[in-house]
Amino acid sequence: SGAQPERPRPRITRIEALALLARQLAAAYAVECVALGGGVIDADPSIVAGVAAAMRQRGGTFAVARLCRAPLASAEAGVIGAALLASEAQAA
Repeated sequence: SGAQPERPRPRITRIEALALLARQLAAAYAVECVALGGGVIDADPSIVAGVAAAMRQRGGTFAVARLCRAPLASAEAGVIGAALLASEAQAA
């Protein structure tokens, strides 16, 4: 009768997903710091604090010593990455 079906809710939030990913990366690569960056973080920098809180809440063996926002915005990081690739290609 015109009623739209209810949209399924995500199983976890984006904050929880990023926290899980950061913990897994920290465990796999034994890093002391995980830096979050990219368009999503550029659009909403408060996500970093949310992910850090979610990671602290879970605790456990794979807690990361530090979680921070990547020091470069996406546009700057892309330019620097391209320059590094060009430099490496020229050196080879």
